[in-house]
Amino acid sequence: MSNPITDVHTALWTMLQAWTPWTALVASRNRLKAILTDKDAIKYRETVTPDTVPEFAIVQAGCKFGDRQASNATTLTLIWNLLITTGDERLASFADVQWQTFRACLAWDTYLRDVVFWNSAYPVRNCELHSSQESRYTRDLGGFDLHRGTPGWASVWVCETECWFAHSALIDSDVT
Repeated sequence: MSNPITDVHTALWTMLQAWTPWTALVASRNRLKAILTDKDAIKYRETVTPDTVPEFAIVQAGCKFGDRQASNATTLTLIWNLLITTGDERLASFADVQWQTFRACLAWDTYLRDVVFWNSAYPVRNCELHSSQESRYTRDLGGFDLHRGTPGWASVWVCETECWFAHSALIDSDVT
């Protein structure tokens, strides 16, 4: 059986990449996808150059747990950071990436709610963008050095995906 956490991560990427205006702005080589194994992680480039931006990454930032939110359900809310680096000081180019990212994320019901499947159910109940933090020069942006010595707009967006699971399936050791 699949792992809903990695399935949500994959579905977030699928959602973004299905939005043609977004893929027109963020080249495939600049989509830094985590390889989800025990030894691998997103490997950021040492420097930002014109051919490496805009750059985009999705990193899990945390979880919130809700044991028995309903009489038979337990929730797991996954918190994600969407990392955007433009390497460009012009606000207009940054705004283009922001706008298309926002628009792409509105299709969460198609790419997360109706696709992620675990134990005979679709657990994703909600996906929300919560906040963002932007900067043109700051080295530390939400704990990430997105600029890497190059001035230009960068941003960290916070996104949450709320998943509901049948409590009985979660505590059954035969369900993987």
